[in-house]
Amino acid sequence: MSGKPILSPLRPGKRPSGYEVARVLRHVVRCIRKHWSNVRILVRGDSPYLSPETLGFLQASGCDYILGLAINEKLKEIAAPWLAQCDVQRSQNQRNVRRFHLFQHAAQSWSRKHNAIARIEATDLSADARFIVTNLSGRGKTL
Repeated sequence: MSGKPILSPLRPGKRPSGYEVARVLRHVVRCIRKHWSNVRILVRGDSPYLSPETLGFLQASGCDYILGLAINEKLKEIAAPWLAQCDVQRSQNQRNVRRFHLFQHAAQSWSRKHNAIARIEATDLSADARFIVTNLSGRGKTL
């Protein structure tokens, strides 16, 4: 395994639909598997690439994935206690604090729950949360 990126498409400034993303992934995965049928494929992408169509394709094709999850009101609510905890720890220690939390999450458009990981960080400037969705097992910090 080389660990090198296979595809980095450049597109116009519009957000691709879930169907468009799944179509490109289908083509790339098919080409890879044509030559290396047993290779493990890991798809990494930002939140615009996370859609029911993409998740469905990745699950059906046996690909691993780590996809950004756009923050919304529900995720803000989930992260609120962790943000407060990190902010308190930062103020007590006078150092930046970063924590990771694994939880199950399902958007309304998804057919089932998926593993989600929150990265919570508190610095002198602010506290914030970022999220990913993955089918990989392991520690949130590592993923």
